[in-house]
Amino acid sequence: MNEDLKIVDNSIVPIYENQRGEKLINARELHKALESKRDFSNWINDRIVKYKFESGEDFSTILLKSSGGRPKKEYLLRFDVAKELCMIENNEIGRSIRKYFIEVEKRY
Repeated sequence: MNEDLKIVDNSIVPIYENQRGEKLINARELHKALESKRDFSNWINDRIVKYKFESGEDFSTILLKSSGGRPKKEYLLRFDVAKELCMIENNEIGRSIRKYFIEVEKRY
């Protein structure tokens, strides 16, 4: 995804680590794992507004090159934000992914 990130766990949802050692989750990959039926861009934008997530603090964005058209916008979520998004999905998949994140946190 980005050469400054490395995957540190790839069990359920890939968990990335940046050069500062922060654990990050790609929002698009989390959305897919949660099996949300909503369009990704609407899902993430609604969550950002409703829960007042702040760019640079709770998440960051990167633009990836595409094969034609406009670049793809990816959202990198802080670990706590990803856990919160799992909680607010309020379903069994969200609960199990949140438990997985907690377990990974304990290991690191």
